[in-house]
Amino acid sequence: MATSAFSTTEKNKVGIVLLELQRDKTTKQVNANVDRLKTYQDESWKKYGYLSSITFDNKGNIYVIPTPFISLLQNKPWQMNKILKVNSDNGKMNVWMSFTADSAQPINNPYGMLGLTYNCNDSSIWSSTVYGSSRHQEAGIIYHIDMQSKKIIDTLLNVDALALAINEDENQAQRLYYSSPRDSKILSYIVDKKGLIIRTSKRVEVSLENLGLRGDDKGRKIRFINNSMIITGKTFNYNLEATSDKIESTYTFQWGRATNRWILQSIE
Repeated sequence: MATSAFSTTEKNKVGIVLLELQRDKTTKQVNANVDRLKTYQDESWKKYGYLSSITFDNKGNIYVIPTPFISLLQNKPWQMNKILKVNSDNGKMNVWMSFTADSAQPINNPYGMLGLTYNCNDSSIWSSTVYGSSRHQEAGIIYHIDMQSKKIIDTLLNVDALALAINEDENQAQRLYYSSPRDSKILSYIVDKKGLIIRTSKRVEVSLENLGLRGDDKGRKIRFINNSMIITGKTFNYNLEATSDKIESTYTFQWGRATNRWILQSIE
């Protein structure tokens, strides 16, 4: 039994690639490390260089962001602050939205957009950029974007975010969860019914510091399954390094109703 998936971390491939993968006959799970049965890549999928975070809307359109890996040869710094879209009707990828930069890009930071997630409750996209941030200054921005009008609903300034996720908290309030690329923390804010971030609701959810093999992982992906928060952690130091070659760990936390906090369940 086979299944399909999109990948932005295929070795020797620039851009986004459609894969056909074999499911395990017993567990029915997909192992991304197995040989690819088939691959497909439209020419438009590689013209914007290396890419990273992928999300989908309710119409099957794909949204992805440009992210340099080993060098800036394929990804120029001034091209990093944009969201790309693969149209589900014709399969072509083009720029969906570009963001202007308020400051010059420091020489030691090659990144722009890093986080991206779709909220099916209100058909909006959340994205984050670290363009303009330096080793000593946090100048990133989190954007909340209405997909129909492409208008920015809200922005959170001077915040660097690596991964983004939307989920209901223990009180059924909608929260924006994000990982800090600076100190291994997962933080969150409540989002009101108008899509605005409530600034006074900020809290630290968990920290990956001193956990796992490396002890300094940053959350590269955040997802929620039932009462569990699952974080894919890798090292991140604002430098260019092939993401596909980095070792990652999976951290699973479960919400403890009695303790009113996240409890670590496993590290894999």
